[in-house]
Amino acid sequence: MNKVEAYLKNVRISPRKVRLVANLLKGMTVSQAESELTFLPKRASSILIKLLRSAKANALQGGFGHESLKVIDVRVDEGRKIKRYRKQAPGRVKKIFKRSSHIHMVLESSGPAVKKHFVQPKSVEVVQPEAQIESAKKESSVQAPAATRKTESKTTLRKGRDFVKRVFRRKAI
Repeated sequence: MNKVEAYLKNVRISPRKVRLVANLLKGMTVSQAESELTFLPKRASSILIKLLRSAKANALQGGFGHESLKVIDVRVDEGRKIKRYRKQAPGRVKKIFKRSSHIHMVLESSGPAVKKHFVQPKSVEVVQPEAQIESAKKESSVQAPAATRKTESKTTLRKGRDFVKRVFRRKAI
């Protein structure tokens, strides 16, 4: 049995509200959990579906098939509290805690892991005959008409400040 984990930290929703949805997912397959979350009318469901897809992507990256994945644990812990104050009766204030959550999801694969090995392609050196090299030099020495030269300079990317100005211009071309 192989386990895959995914984390989501400091989500601005109360842990109590997330736990209502998270407890439904335990024991489901990934496809069941995803379909359950898409039609659940709770705000936490959209957050948990994002985390579920992240865990599924982690599993695929690790070499597990997503058909055999099962949600075995979803843990929701309390995150940071943002403290705010509200005015109350004569000269008093009331504390307001804006709560956040840390969510930890664990998936388990019943199938075997198949590791994919990345094979780097070999570099191939192309050797040109001397006649082709000489003809290429002659073609490059002949200058193109002025109209084509202007278009070439526009299409080529310039480095430095001009490039940065063009990329971060307010209005698109």
